[in-house]
Amino acid sequence: MGESIPPTNLEKTLLNEGFLESEQPKSHDGPLYRVENHFGQLQIKQSECPKEREALVFKGKKIKFTGSNHGEFGGELIAQFANGKKRTLIKEPIVAILPSAIHTKLWVFTGFAHLGFSNGNVYTIENFDTQPTVKHITLLPDAPRKVFVSNEKNQSQADFFYILGFRSLMLLIGEDMLSIEAINDWVGGNYTVFQKENEFLFGTCGAFIYLRTIEIGGLAPRFVKFYTRQTDSEKPSSLQ
Repeated sequence: MGESIPPTNLEKTLLNEGFLESEQPKSHDGPLYRVENHFGQLQIKQSECPKEREALVFKGKKIKFTGSNHGEFGGELIAQFANGKKRTLIKEPIVAILPSAIHTKLWVFTGFAHLGFSNGNVYTIENFDTQPTVKHITLLPDAPRKVFVSNEKNQSQADFFYILGFRSLMLLIGEDMLSIEAINDWVGGNYTVFQKENEFLFGTCGAFIYLRTIEIGGLAPRFVKFYTRQTDSEKPSSLQ
């Protein structure tokens, strides 16, 4: 269940909220645990797990981009112009549409996982406010579930993404560097993330996933832990 090391402040927050370190959940039943960054402080919220995927939409000044993801039945990225005309740019299940830090292009992440198959792609959309063109950046060795913009500072000013796959956590820096930070069969869905230097806390349906890396920048994994809610029946009695 993890190594005998003192909990970090991030883990102490979970413990104080009634969560305990646990084995990896075998399913993603249960409430949706969300993490939010409120002026640098972790906030935990709980709601019901949604049954449907969130809509993937990015509205530019003149063009609206809509992504669909139907799993094994495919998906697509459609550009809708101001005159009502539409053009299909990518025919793959779309996972994320994110603007670059300086809004010069869009990043599009695609992927699909089924049985032992899991992979994806990364594209950029250049000239997305005038004449959008698609550029393929890289294949992904694992299908992405969720893509997060990192809050880590990097001198190159390149776009910096963490990609949570079905079996891994990947790091993409600009168009030139892709690395695998951790390998694990994640569970759940509808991920949110709180990052504090070399610590990551992922909120999902039924559990929190805690990941701590050796170096700030996440170049090598050290710990992966799971935290689930301590039920009333499991709480120690205050009666002696």
